[in-house]
Amino acid sequence: MEYYLTKHANHRMIERGISIQLLNKALQNPTEILYDGNGRELYKYIYIKRNEKRLLIVVVISEKTKLKVITVIDTSKIRKYI
Repeated sequence: MEYYLTKHANHRMIERGISIQLLNKALQNPTEILYDGNGRELYKYIYIKRNEKRLLIVVVISEKTKLKVITVIDTSKIRKYI
């Protein structure tokens, strides 16, 4: 799946220590995909970091040929978001 990052998404990935590999896993094999009513898709991916379950939320807008990654959120509050 082709995608590109906005400056904001790139900044958040650096700030939160999220790798491109983890982002690729979330987009290729999400645990859940939701739609927010504003044309955005929320790819949710559960993963393990330092022996703790975490949730990566990738907010995207589908364009004609690519996904535009708006932001990424990393949280331990899985039950709140799934």
